[in-house]
Amino acid sequence: MYEKIFADAVPNKALINHVISTPTVTSEEGCNIQCFIEIACESYNFGPKEGGGHVCELSDSDAIRDPLDWITKQGFLYVGTQNPCAKAQCPVNARCHSDFEYDTYACVCMPGFTGNHCEGTLQELAVLSCQSLSTATHTSGIYWVDPDGGSP
Repeated sequence: MYEKIFADAVPNKALINHVISTPTVTSEEGCNIQCFIEIACESYNFGPKEGGGHVCELSDSDAIRDPLDWITKQGFLYVGTQNPCAKAQCPVNARCHSDFEYDTYACVCMPGFTGNHCEGTLQELAVLSCQSLSTATHTSGIYWVDPDGGSP
């Protein structure tokens, strides 16, 4: 069953650098509903009225995972979700993605990293030919063939 539980609102705070959508809403409840509907939404910023409605910024992260992006922003209201990533132990080179439907999470390697623990870079896993795989020293089983010595 799909369930998204929202945490208490924090006045004069906002999460920046993770906004995935900016619907215009008439109330804070409308922003809450928009975040509930958007599967990737893990928090939202509800702002002052502009033109025909209020600012509503849906984010794919939260203040727990990205505390440096949680800033003071007068007139805004920050609302996070209770999500599976709050307890996640993802590797340094990985990003946690919540699955609210099954109350689970997945650690996804950041661009340029690969392996079970995101420990290898794509450059480290490059081989010049299929034949050179027999002497390769990495054992993750993931390689890319780079006959020209370029980049993926």
